[in-house]
Amino acid sequence: MSSTRRRFLLALSGVAVVLLAIWLVEISGFTARAPRNLILVSIDTLRADHLGSYGYDAPTSPKLDRFAERGTVFRNAFSAAGWTVPSHMTAFTGLDPIAHRLVAFPDPGRLGAGYVTLAETLRARGFRTAAFTGGGFMSPQHGFEDGFERFQARGRHFDTKLGDVRDWIEKVESGPTKDGEEPRFFAFLHGFDVHRP
Repeated sequence: MSSTRRRFLLALSGVAVVLLAIWLVEISGFTARAPRNLILVSIDTLRADHLGSYGYDAPTSPKLDRFAERGTVFRNAFSAAGWTVPSHMTAFTGLDPIAHRLVAFPDPGRLGAGYVTLAETLRARGFRTAAFTGGGFMSPQHGFEDGFERFQARGRHFDTKLGDVRDWIEKVESGPTKDGEEPRFFAFLHGFDVHRP
């Protein structure tokens, strides 16, 4: 295998499908009770070996490094595949790419009706669900919207969607709840900010 191909596969394996951030967080601030909400952030093609929290010397990621200091950094995380669709679908279904079958490039098809996603599972348990993606390979045509009550596929960069994310979370937190319980939510954020120079 050529060194160029090896570097390319290494970069893709850092598809940050949860490599960077799966944190259970409480949006409104820390409390003693267990966190109730899940925010999954995916930064497409981000290389772990170019982040300060993973030992990189250049100051490429000061904000992420500060966030990592307060959270959990997974030192041994691996992508299930070398590109966006199969690796993300594995994160959403828990299945190897060979099982969910979304592997062909550039058109892997759509997730079959018999498969259950993380969003579907959480929604069935009373979570409000929303996804804010950069479109492209992270679009409904592949089944990524399954289980999300709101699925927004536009804006390749995080700064184009953070206002919508904040508005949705505030609406969920201030809305009516079942049985007087606090609202719970699952938000998925995906961007292509570092995908291309």
